[in-house]
Amino acid sequence: MSRYFHLINDEEIERLGPILRILRDNRPGVLERWYDLYTLHFGPDRTFAREEFEAYFGLDLDAVVSTLLDRDIVALAREVQKIGTRMVERGVPFEEIIASMHLFEESAAHYFRHKLSILAKGPDVLLTFDKLSHVRMILLAQAYFGAHDARAVARVRRQERDLERLDPEAAQRTSFHGMVGSSPAMRQLYTRIQAAELGRA
Repeated sequence: MSRYFHLINDEEIERLGPILRILRDNRPGVLERWYDLYTLHFGPDRTFAREEFEAYFGLDLDAVVSTLLDRDIVALAREVQKIGTRMVERGVPFEEIIASMHLFEESAAHYFRHKLSILAKGPDVLLTFDKLSHVRMILLAQAYFGAHDARAVARVRRQERDLERLDPEAAQRTSFHGMVGSSPAMRQLYTRIQAAELGRA
């Protein structure tokens, strides 16, 4: 049996079916309650107004429900990471994303409580749902920090191209190639070497 992200397996995804259908059938209410909790917790520091919140997190909710009802974990990973990248581009702080995932669980639990027959098999369904939330956090983190790293590398390369145009000789002394060469530690080391050379001159 396949286990995904060391947390959830095919049998557990199958067991989530009734909960996923509750989310699908109560989508407007889940999103409304989720936004109310988001507003309560973040107040004026929140990134999103209602319409934008529902656009971003509505896509997230739809992706989770549709892909897992199809039992397509690859599509889930692709869609959630795509949403995470969009949130980076929007400038959403990472802690706001993670806290919002917890608020989603609170919103969803309100609807689950009104469907007690669905949960009659025991608390393991809610435990599995919690595992799903952690899988989503892993995917969002990968997208968020992957996008940040890619943008940082692109920024360094752009700066080095600009420097090369302005001062080709300086660019040869200070340009770095690859992730190791462009790291802050390597740049600091190179600066110290340059300072030592100047001291000997």
